[in-house]
Amino acid sequence: MIGEHTRGSDFDGLFDYLTEKRDHTVIELSGVSSVEHAGAEMQATSRMAPQISQPVLQISLSAAIEDGDKMDQARWRELFGLIKAELLMTSHQAVLVEHHDKAYHHAHGALCIIDPRPVALPRTGTR
Repeated sequence: MIGEHTRGSDFDGLFDYLTEKRDHTVIELSGVSSVEHAGAEMQATSRMAPQISQPVLQISLSAAIEDGDKMDQARWRELFGLIKAELLMTSHQAVLVEHHDKAYHHAHGALCIIDPRPVALPRTGTR
């Protein structure tokens, strides 16, 4: 398994790359309503932290050709889940897409690095 990551600022551009004019399968949607709206929804979340100039995280995972028969959707989902847990991003908006345009199996995970959960501040006067 080969993994790479890139950071960026253009959610819509990433989703164009992931889904437009490519044979693909959407494997996972987390915190977004659809792959078609994921870019706009992640962009809206990123506005909660305007100081972050590159809120886009793309993770590319490529399997060796000989491992292709082992890479079903459940395995991709498991690997992506482990990566999100390691990055402490299990609650973040994410999309996992498998591409079918190469001789080897590969998938791309798109994440918004801004946690969409509101931060609760303690009330004044509490102990």
